[in-house]
Amino acid sequence: MSRFKSGMFCVVLAAALVMLACPPAPAADPVVLKWSSYLPPTHHLQVSHQWVADQIEKRTNGAVKIRMYHTEALHSAKKGFEALRSGISDITLAYPIYDPTGFNLALGGGLPFKFPSSHVAVRVMEELYPEFIKAEYEKAGVKLAYWSVTNNYFLVATRKPVKTLDDLKGMKIRSGGGIHADVLKAIGAVPVMMPTPEIYESLERGVIDGTFMSPASAVSYRLYEVGKYVTVLPIATTDVPVAISPRAWKKLTPDLQAIVFQVFREGGMNVADGYEDETVKALAAWKTKGGTVINVSAAEAAKFRAAVKNVDAKWIADCEKAKKGPQAKQMLQKMDALVKKYEKMPRAKLLEENKKADMKKMM
Repeated sequence: MSRFKSGMFCVVLAAALVMLACPPAPAADPVVLKWSSYLPPTHHLQVSHQWVADQIEKRTNGAVKIRMYHTEALHSAKKGFEALRSGISDITLAYPIYDPTGFNLALGGGLPFKFPSSHVAVRVMEELYPEFIKAEYEKAGVKLAYWSVTNNYFLVATRKPVKTLDDLKGMKIRSGGGIHADVLKAIGAVPVMMPTPEIYESLERGVIDGTFMSPASAVSYRLYEVGKYVTVLPIATTDVPVAISPRAWKKLTPDLQAIVFQVFREGGMNVADGYEDETVKALAAWKTKGGTVINVSAAEAAKFRAAVKNVDAKWIADCEKAKKGPQAKQMLQKMDALVKKYEKMPRAKLLEENKKADMKKMM
């Protein structure tokens, strides 16, 4: 080979190696998506949303840009689905409990005493989604970005101590609605439905006597200032799915969709990290703020379990009214089986399973 040809070969080879080592150049006109939230930027759930947004921008090398809006800048918590359908937002939290007329099967994730952790709940619900829940989201005019789940809810910021099932009788307890309202009725409380931002003032004014929520969120909203007691009893989780509008999804090329889809699969697990970690910190913080943390005895916990034993059947009956009874029964059976499959699996393995999801089936 002549020196000239040899030199040219080296130049071409070097250029090729540089191209392989570098990510693709960002698009001249990136796809800009609006992500809206009712949460303040410091709330751990919003911090997780920001992490997902940052990862999307990073892994697409800037080809997808996320413009984040928080603290109800664009809409309230209850208006998530409407915001996506109207184009006010492209990505946002889309709670089934805030649109109860359109969702039945999707509410099953809130059944009591089902999930040992947020991570297991995410894995189970993402696996159940294509078969049982996807049709309800499509009917609502949106696509699921990722399914995220709170840790188990406790009785939080109560105005009097709750150590037993009898202590709770007649207390007005805030609920987000859905199955949690049925759970509260079953354990003797009076459910009062309201979004999270209204809890503080309602406790302060005596409109409610406490709330049913994650301690992590309760500390974020400084509820220890208006309700002294927390009763540690992991009763039920709440689903906090993030949805994307079909219009926004179609703006992405197939290559970008594949990248964003994988980031979404990590999103739910990242949310679970936040809820589990922040709950430990929240209970410690509650004590330092002058609050009292109550641990329920095993005997009393058994009474709570017995009190809610018919909530599963009530959910199935509600689904039957919507002509979804057979699917509800199948979903419940599969949910219980999947919990057994995943309950002892470490977080890393659960994430690995999540990332195996079929994009065509999920989206």
